[in-house]
Amino acid sequence: MSFPHSLPASPVVLATPTIGADLLAPSSPVGPNPKKARFLKRLYDFFHHIGHQQSPKREEPLPSGDRHGRLEKLLGHFRQGSQGSVVELGVVPADVASPLVLGDAIVPHHPRLHIRLMSLLSFKLHHEEEGHERHSRKSSRHSDDEVELSNGEFEYVKERLPSITHVSDLSFKKKYRFLDGRVIGKGASGVVRLGCSICDDCKPVQTPLAVKEFRKKRRDETTDDYLRKLTSEYRIASKMSHQNVVHTLDIVHDGKRWYEVMEYCSKGDLFSVIQSGGLDDRAEIDWCFYQLVEGVKYLHSLGVAHRDLKPENLLIDQFGCLKITDFGVSDVFISADQPVLSRGVCGSSPYIAPEEYLGVPYDPRKVDVWAIGIIYYAMVFHGVPWEAANSKDPNYCHYLAYGSAKFEPFTRLPSGARSLLRKILEPDPEKRISIEGIMEDPWFLQIDCLPVA
Repeated sequence: MSFPHSLPASPVVLATPTIGADLLAPSSPVGPNPKKARFLKRLYDFFHHIGHQQSPKREEPLPSGDRHGRLEKLLGHFRQGSQGSVVELGVVPADVASPLVLGDAIVPHHPRLHIRLMSLLSFKLHHEEEGHERHSRKSSRHSDDEVELSNGEFEYVKERLPSITHVSDLSFKKKYRFLDGRVIGKGASGVVRLGCSICDDCKPVQTPLAVKEFRKKRRDETTDDYLRKLTSEYRIASKMSHQNVVHTLDIVHDGKRWYEVMEYCSKGDLFSVIQSGGLDDRAEIDWCFYQLVEGVKYLHSLGVAHRDLKPENLLIDQFGCLKITDFGVSDVFISADQPVLSRGVCGSSPYIAPEEYLGVPYDPRKVDVWAIGIIYYAMVFHGVPWEAANSKDPNYCHYLAYGSAKFEPFTRLPSGARSLLRKILEPDPEKRISIEGIMEDPWFLQIDCLPVA
């Protein structure tokens, strides 16, 4: 299967980004919004990188108040000046390209500005607004379609489960209890709460566990289909034993609902760490990348492809160890050497590989490799390079048309990381590097192991 590396010379059009109202609203009387402050700081650094003449020198930063006011003014002018218009990213000679006016600053019309700006905006808006709103709409849409299992259905599932999972004691109340009612995570298949083993009640320190409450059965879902979805993730995850994969311990019920018990990662997911500014050190970023590759290599060695790798599905434990979780859409191979080809599009759009959109079978291992590259990009730049790797996305079209060698964000990476990322984000899966190839890369091999916290 071959993929085009260039597109026709027709101009690529980038629509004006939509900025959340909460980002541009005045700060509350009790103090600035911390998420807004972090976002504006990154935009400030971005405009600094472009180097227009009105920017203060980096060693002479603006006071935070002035910085916020200036950026809100710049963004306001960007929105007002671009209403009803688009920016063309075709091949335009530099001497005839009209400049883009941002407030009192004039920035040369250049694709890299728009790629970087959209990268920052896309990561924030996709994950925090569009993604969460989409999940909320999905949850509300399904809430009316979900029903409790009848007594007969529940007993049927209860009888079948031990033979599938090899778990004999299925009673939640005999083995675990919730520490509080707090929801610490949400997913398509249920919510996660904090719990512990009742054996810890007599201990001075209790070991917290993550308890995933599986969703109810949908009205149009057969009991067998519900059972299959209930057990599929557990059957995959419970076989994993690796430092970079969340350890799944048990599957139980309380008489009404089913629960999956897992190890608890106290530092949350990678997305939250990125958004909080907790990954600014390049050595930490590279070490997270190294652990991610190690975890995916382990999955592939067992004949499992995750197919939904993204920062939300990567957890950090108390020691700073990165762990892969959520195997709800994973595919299992017959063997690691002869993988079963996957079909269909699954995952979160910025991390989905281009071959998934073609409607043909694809190697799910190469899909995981692509997602690894986008995750590394997100850790470094606090953004995503495009919303979706298909012909409808202008940034991805620009990437195809000009090639990774001329994709501006890549030029700011060290040469070794830049070379490897180009091999990972190769649009043609036949030419894309494998997970084994990543681990043999000279730059990857020199990544330093950070000490355990």
